[in-house]
Amino acid sequence: MPDRELRTVGSRIALTTTIVVVVWAASLAHPSAVAAANVLTNSDVQPGNVGTTATAFTFSVDYVSTAPQPRDAVRVWAEFSGPALLPALDLALADGGTRNGTWSGSRTLPAGTWTVTFDAELSGSGVLDLEALPQVVVVTEGPTPTASPDPTSTPAPTPTPRPTPTLPPGATPRPPTPTPRPTPTLPPGATPRPETPQPAGATPDSSGEASADPSAEPGSVDPSASPGTSDGAVPPASAGDASPDAEPASGEPAVGFGPVGMIVLGTATSAAGALLLGRLWLERRARLRLPPESSTD
Repeated sequence: MPDRELRTVGSRIALTTTIVVVVWAASLAHPSAVAAANVLTNSDVQPGNVGTTATAFTFSVDYVSTAPQPRDAVRVWAEFSGPALLPALDLALADGGTRNGTWSGSRTLPAGTWTVTFDAELSGSGVLDLEALPQVVVVTEGPTPTASPDPTSTPAPTPTPRPTPTLPPGATPRPPTPTPRPTPTLPPGATPRPETPQPAGATPDSSGEASADPSAEPGSVDPSASPGTSDGAVPPASAGDASPDAEPASGEPAVGFGPVGMIVLGTATSAAGALLLGRLWLERRARLRLPPESSTD
């Protein structure tokens, strides 16, 4: 082989070796330059890194995958390390896409100090441990929640007492309004009884009964009054009244005597019969005492 060709081959080998050495040296000087294609960044906690057991913390992180080999994020989650063992919190894609997006999720935490780390699982491989900058959250005990009143229950209103009217000095209180008497209901087929005519000098009171005329003299008796009453008012008769002086239901005037009239009539009849019997007995006795008459020729 000529020397010229040997020099050309040697130059090519030296150039290739130089390129390989330079790339290898660059990879040693910046080891993250090749692996920086898939990263989790911008971890955050809202409303802050301090709260109570009643605070709902929102955890978020960004996943970015760049060339030359972009890969999709299949799952992103947050893990908690603290005074108790807690399950991991799966984050949901809140903005962007699976190769460049923001993942977030919310939960409450028990009291204590918690270290939060973020991990991701990429497509085409198992779990790729991409840890973002951890967050430290301090949680204290929150206030005891108070029971809220039932919105459907309405308290009963307190009745307001009615004020008692005060009368001025010397005023006479107004009598209460009389309660109207209910109208009696008649059975089917019954004929209502006509109203009893009120005698002269009587005025109906609030109860519907006739009252005596205040201008009448004490002790006077209304001639139209029936026996057994002193004010001339006729007592109402019940539906089953069988007295002789009760008026018939047809409205015609009653015929006959009352109890007092029957007593008077019976007494007078008895006396007249006794007188008649006594007179007949005396006449018969007188006849028996007369001497017999003598006959004349």
